[in-house]
Amino acid sequence: AVSAQKGGVGKTTTAVHLAAGLAQRHGMHVLLVDLDAQGHVASSLRAHLRTGADTYVSQALLAHDPDLATAVVPTTLPGLHITLADKQLSNAEAQLATRMGRDLILTRALRNVRGRFDAIVLDCPPNLGLLTLNALFAADHLLVPCDLSVLALEGVDDLMRTLQTLQWTLGKSPQVLGLLHTRV
Repeated sequence: AVSAQKGGVGKTTTAVHLAAGLAQRHGMHVLLVDLDAQGHVASSLRAHLRTGADTYVSQALLAHDPDLATAVVPTTLPGLHITLADKQLSNAEAQLATRMGRDLILTRALRNVRGRFDAIVLDCPPNLGLLTLNALFAADHLLVPCDLSVLALEGVDDLMRTLQTLQWTLGKSPQVLGLLHTRV
């Protein structure tokens, strides 16, 4: 997962370049999941999209049996596939909040794609809402992009406390790979 509470610190840029780098430079089969309703993953990779999506992330997560495989779209970059977020993702997050097992919805939605990809990169929204919590619980590792502003560093502190809470309450949290200083 690529996550930070503050917006504008480079989460999407980091996620896109990490996913593309793993695919292009390491020959990996990579899925980049856009969990931010702004949909900037698609904007960043617009020149490399072959087709639009029949199913968006919000629809895949809201399905009775959530499955992100239905939302996977290939790119022209060998080995790189993405899912497309849509403006309804914010509304979907509110609907998911009422569901039993709401913290595990993304984990369940990823079960059919985990075996098809060498790596899955989750681009999180700029908050610690339900989609971010789902991403943190589903992820094995976490990379935290951060500029060196006071507000961004406060957000990192909040994120670390959230990881501790995940560990205490749900018994699992991703391994933090580190802080990636951006805008240096």
